[in-house]
Amino acid sequence: TGLLFATFFCLALQAVILIPPLFSAGYRYKPSFNLKDKDIKNAGKMTLPVIFGVSAYQFNMFYNVTMIANFKGMVTLLTYVQNITLYMVLAFVYSIKKSFFFVISASVFKTKASFPFFSYSTFFD
Repeated sequence: TGLLFATFFCLALQAVILIPPLFSAGYRYKPSFNLKDKDIKNAGKMTLPVIFGVSAYQFNMFYNVTMIANFKGMVTLLTYVQNITLYMVLAFVYSIKKSFFFVISASVFKTKASFPFFSYSTFFD
């Protein structure tokens, strides 16, 4: 409960510090939501495949544990093996992501004419 309280307190303090300067600078938030927007439609179409893709590991783990549940002590062994595999994959993916993020960012920055949807970002202004 201490971590929960600290998180809530810090987020509230951050809001107290950041919101008044926004209003004094003239920023006003006007919510807008259009279901016919092409980006909303795209996100809706991609939701189900993304959910299945992200949950593939969990489905695999559930299937493996279900199949091996009849053998004594094997569920624990399988869990350890899959955790070790997951840690290795995550370490590999994070190291690649960290290396290529700057290369991809620099490439997008140099060819911003090729990416018109980035034109609204403050990164390119």
